[in-house]
Amino acid sequence: VIALILFIWFIMKSKSKGGYNGMAPFMSLLIIISILIPNIIFVRTRTYAADIYQENIKYNKSITTQVNYANFTCTFRVTVEYYFVNTIAPITDLELDTDSDTLPDYLEVLYLTDLNNEDTDGDGLPDGVEVYRTYTDPLRIDTDNNGVNDGDEDYDKDKLTNIEEKNHGTDYDNVDTDYDSLSDYDEINGVKSKDGTKIYTTDPLSDDTDGDGLRDDTELKLNLNPTNSSDAHTKVTQTSSEDAIPRELGKKSSVPISFYGELAGDIDENVKVRKSNDNFFDNMQGLVGNPIMIDTTYDGDDGLKISFDLTKYDSIKNRIQLCRYVDGELIPVEHTYVSGDKLLGDVTTGVYVLVDSKKYTNSLKIYIK
Repeated sequence: VIALILFIWFIMKSKSKGGYNGMAPFMSLLIIISILIPNIIFVRTRTYAADIYQENIKYNKSITTQVNYANFTCTFRVTVEYYFVNTIAPITDLELDTDSDTLPDYLEVLYLTDLNNEDTDGDGLPDGVEVYRTYTDPLRIDTDNNGVNDGDEDYDKDKLTNIEEKNHGTDYDNVDTDYDSLSDYDEINGVKSKDGTKIYTTDPLSDDTDGDGLRDDTELKLNLNPTNSSDAHTKVTQTSSEDAIPRELGKKSSVPISFYGELAGDIDENVKVRKSNDNFFDNMQGLVGNPIMIDTTYDGDDGLKISFDLTKYDSIKNRIQLCRYVDGELIPVEHTYVSGDKLLGDVTTGVYVLVDSKKYTNSLKIYIK
């Protein structure tokens, strides 16, 4: 209708100027084409549940209009395609999910899926999974036309097909559903022990398969059995990893530190360390390296040891003292040397510092021969 009105307007305007504008019918044709580009129309006036025991019926309607003017005859033929959805009672319960596919009935209407069939296209994936998780078409078995059924695709690239993820209850879009640093595929098909002598099948839906308080990946790291809860308190000789030590205290610092001991649980998870910002150390004379704050679940009897690499202080190492800072005082801590330049001491939660005893006592006007 709009196109025909514009057509007449072009004609009238050209006549008012005393001549015929031959561009009028072509301009009208251009307008008609632009209006009819979206030629698929879904007609709905309200949101209704679909009665899909019959398939949605597709209708085609052709409309032909002929316009004669002067020596020109223009014929326009328009084909409109639309779908009609048989309706039953209006949906008032927006949580209603008749086929339990996690796609509510009112959305089944919008997506044209079958609200009485959890898998409308029969590709093995529930309609809700295709809409919300794998982002595939619930009306097409092979959404991307690559010759692979949507259910046999591997959306998260974890070596498990979408149907396998459905059967195991794992995430379609997450390689590691339980966030235990072990992939779903490895947990289902078996993970090797640290020494490579055993294979364990763990639960991809739980980061602690045996429920002993240690995560599956931690038990594997400590060469323990993630399917046996009896080894939770087994002590294992271990050393902290480089990633567990902040940069200002790590290998590139003047005095690199590390922790070790024969301990239960993961040393990296149970020991946290950072540089101490206590202003007591701001103008302290004789400070060696950085003062450190240790926060740990290990107590003094567990045997947690700290190691200071004094390679850069080899010439004065004999006068370096490990101290614990408590309420404004420095309390000496017993320590030993191993491998020449490594100072070792037992520690627990608290602030620790290395002190050049000569410089420190001299700053206090205490001179020791």
